[in-house]
Amino acid sequence: MNCRSVRFGCGSLALSLAEILIIWGGVATGSLFPQHNWQWLGSVFTYTFVVAGLGSLVLALVGLVRDNRRSLAIAATILALANFGICAPPLTG
Repeated sequence: MNCRSVRFGCGSLALSLAEILIIWGGVATGSLFPQHNWQWLGSVFTYTFVVAGLGSLVLALVGLVRDNRRSLAIAATILALANFGICAPPLTG
């Protein structure tokens, strides 16, 4: 498989996975050490949610048009949309 044929889908998947790791990694760290003040993570979570969430969705949609293997772009689009539900609870709760 040529890397150029799936570059937008791969980029979208990478951003989606990074978003999950950053947000839920921060939640796990905050849960392990509740005695510390973790209020500053709220801005990191929000920035990650907006930039990585919207960025991965845009890359996935571009991948649907530009990539040769659209199956990866379809999977990336589904994961990018699912990330809004996966990563929103730490921001709202």
